[in-house]
Amino acid sequence: MNSAKVKIKIVDFAVYLRKLYFMNLFKNTIESVSEKFLRGVRQAMSGRGADYTFRRVNSQMSSGIAETSVYVHIPFCLSLCPYCPYNRIPYEKDASNRYMKALKKEIESYSERFGSKKISSVYFGGGTPLLAGKNIYEIVKTLKERFDITGDFCIEANPNDITDESIALLKESGFSSISIGAQSFDDNLLKSIGRKYTAKEAEKAIDKVMKAGFDSVNIDILFALPQETKSQLKYDIEKALSLGTSQITTYPLFTFPYSEISNFKRIKRVKSPSVMKRRNMYFQIYDSLENGGYERCSVWSFKKGKEAKRYSSVTRERYIGFGASSGSYYETHFDLNTFSVEEYIRSVGKKGNAVALRVNFTKKMSKLYDFYWRLYDTYFPMKRNLAYSSYSINTDKDFTFYMKVLLYLRWAEREKDGFSLTREGSLWVHFLQNLMSLRAISIVWGEAKKNPRPDKIEF
Repeated sequence: MNSAKVKIKIVDFAVYLRKLYFMNLFKNTIESVSEKFLRGVRQAMSGRGADYTFRRVNSQMSSGIAETSVYVHIPFCLSLCPYCPYNRIPYEKDASNRYMKALKKEIESYSERFGSKKISSVYFGGGTPLLAGKNIYEIVKTLKERFDITGDFCIEANPNDITDESIALLKESGFSSISIGAQSFDDNLLKSIGRKYTAKEAEKAIDKVMKAGFDSVNIDILFALPQETKSQLKYDIEKALSLGTSQITTYPLFTFPYSEISNFKRIKRVKSPSVMKRRNMYFQIYDSLENGGYERCSVWSFKKGKEAKRYSSVTRERYIGFGASSGSYYETHFDLNTFSVEEYIRSVGKKGNAVALRVNFTKKMSKLYDFYWRLYDTYFPMKRNLAYSSYSINTDKDFTFYMKVLLYLRWAEREKDGFSLTREGSLWVHFLQNLMSLRAISIVWGEAKKNPRPDKIEF
């Protein structure tokens, strides 16, 4: 190659770097402006005194509520799926056994300090809860001994977790609801997101669970995967409908900055579907499931007719979280356990709890939090007497301006006893959630994953 061609190559490369620099600068500027705008909107909605900052704490503080729900986090996985943003680590038998002993102690210490409470539902998430094996039975037993359990035990599982032995364990322990993370029934898509089973194996697992007689069986399907086509999504939804589960939940692929899928996309220059394509995919799912006899029960979930029992992990009014990275919401404040498994085991062993961070809630923040989850539910009762709360909510009075905006944009419509989101409204709530809540989650979880006990996290 002669010197003239070398100079041209160098100039071209310099132009490319400059273009890349200004593109990144523009992108960062837009993100910074957007973040400041969204924080301003949130502050205006929350009112004076609202402080969205998690601060380091070293002790538990209950609000004295008599009834609540429970979340149990088990963070171990045989393999770490690149798209998963949740707190999880590779499975090791010794670490798992030590963790489960600490989990049992955390539950016992909580009940000893704050007394027995009525528990309306218990949810086991992860990670891969079934990797704990018979320890799950022991944790369920401890919960039943320490609390007054009045509701269901629910658990999430992967298709390759489902065996005759694991189903027997779940039935013996008292689980009545289960969610299977199938994600797709296309082998190529499953490979692209790092799943270690085939589409046929996922079908067999769901069939096995359906025959086991659980009250509610949900399957999760991911969409907006890199390079996913409409025909692939159509096949996934048709296959999900054919299995006849009581609920189908579809999630878009979330690319948190700290997740492996984000690194993969940057390295391989893989692109997720555009906003317009994602919109079309959402409506494709929405219409297919409604036409298939399912009815919407949240922004992402559809249950099989009115009589089907709803499976849900996220819309509890109040809850106590046990395990590393678990959150506890008490109306007046939100506590977050340390994300580090080793720090969790050490802390529970020393003082009975592993609370690392707390953000305090004003009454207006609590009402706004409840309003957010009613958006997720897609239905707003006109009046809501919260079972675990010191106040009630009147949607018309407490959220007059927001409901007028939703009605004006035709994102909601008035019904006899409340308001419900329209098809278009469900889509935009999904997009707004990406902008606001996922940004906040990304900030908090990203920092908490790096530091077992941060001094504070502003979000």
